[in-house]
Amino acid sequence: HLSKSGFINGSYTYAAGAATVNNTPSNPYSAFVDLRYDSIYGDPGAAGYATQPKKHNLKSGNQIPVEILSEVDRKVDDGDPFRGAFMFAAQGTAAVANCSVGGTPNLWKTTGATSVDCAGTSIF
Repeated sequence: HLSKSGFINGSYTYAAGAATVNNTPSNPYSAFVDLRYDSIYGDPGAAGYATQPKKHNLKSGNQIPVEILSEVDRKVDDGDPFRGAFMFAAQGTAAVANCSVGGTPNLWKTTGATSVDCAGTSIF
């Protein structure tokens, strides 16, 4: 629907099953962007993560440098990878320990050994 209405480039045909080049757009780092209705967002180590409510969300795909996700979060939200309308998403090999640091508030891991394999999601 997004490609046919001109919001994104490309032509995609829905097919049930795993994401493929033919049915899913990819981000600039060649990972698939994914529109989901799930509860896989925020801090996977937090109490209640497994039972948090499902929400519609747009996953950015992994392979994104954490500095970029951090900047996006600060521009559209609060900069905290575990709260708000834009959050960390465990996707592909993106691991929370490589993408964020704990604390109050929580922060994206943008110093030291940072990761180029992180993912975020926009919550609707």
